[in-house]
Amino acid sequence: MSRQSPKDKLYALADTGHVEKTYVKTWSDLRNRHVHPTLKDLKKPDPVDYQELLDQIHQVETLLRQLTFYLIGYEGPFTDYGVHGTHDFPSKQYPLFAGTNQA
Repeated sequence: MSRQSPKDKLYALADTGHVEKTYVKTWSDLRNRHVHPTLKDLKKPDPVDYQELLDQIHQVETLLRQLTFYLIGYEGPFTDYGVHGTHDFPSKQYPLFAGTNQA
């Protein structure tokens, strides 16, 4: 019972500034929605649902990029495609700093 779950490992990486904490939550929500769906999750999506799903997918894609950066030891600028509501996605520095990595 002493093994850490993938989510625990991701939150530990978030605490050190290697991944976005909010994107870990998004990954967990998106995963649970498709692995353990509720009746609401099985209904036909409307356009708002599609936009929310796309936003979540972009956040998880950014999380996977951040994990890749961690694994290869990358440090430097990257584009955060997980930020919704703008045509110009922000550039950030990797690894992230604790003060800007809050949920």
